[in-house]
Amino acid sequence: MSNCIKCNAELPKIEGPGRPKGYCSTACRRAAEHEVRRLDRRIDELESRLSYIRTGGFALPGEVDRVSAELQRLERRMLMLMGTEVS
Repeated sequence: MSNCIKCNAELPKIEGPGRPKGYCSTACRRAAEHEVRRLDRRIDELESRLSYIRTGGFALPGEVDRVSAELQRLERRMLMLMGTEVS
């Protein structure tokens, strides 16, 4: 058995050809799509902030490390929601 990517509910095993389901319902799939869009906007903001800092902009002590860590966390979450294996 596999689990829903969004809510972790068990998905029934499907026999035969085709790609296995990733979500237990349309509601979970839509919620994941919404979260992916939100994550994409936030990742863009963090990447812009890092670019600004790296090109000579003002940064608080330790900000690069904090922003980089948050960026990695959000990217892992997005990959998970998209059904991509995260190692």
